[in-house]
Amino acid sequence: AGVRQFFAQNGYVEYVTAEKMLVEKPKAYLAKELGGEGHALKACFVSNAMIEQVDASIEEALSSDSWVCCTPLVPSGMAIQDIATLVSLCSSVKDGKKSTVVNDVYVVSKGF
Repeated sequence: AGVRQFFAQNGYVEYVTAEKMLVEKPKAYLAKELGGEGHALKACFVSNAMIEQVDASIEEALSSDSWVCCTPLVPSGMAIQDIATLVSLCSSVKDGKKSTVVNDVYVVSKGF
């Protein structure tokens, strides 16, 4: 119950945090318990809402032929690899027609 509450309040939960809450095999547990509410990344489980927020910021940057760094858009402890995966889940970058992802965390409009 504690891990679900943490996820609901924060939009993500790190597997290390879930282990501290005595959840065994947190990645598998969270994927099973919260699967429809988010995505399992390498070190944490993120909510669909967080992905949508990052996607909206990317879309805003693309619509103005600009760029965005996604690192400040996510919790400060999130690993670069997880940020990169989160960015790849965003619909605004999936087809690659309007943007280029640079160094895993920067999304640059092709019109920039």
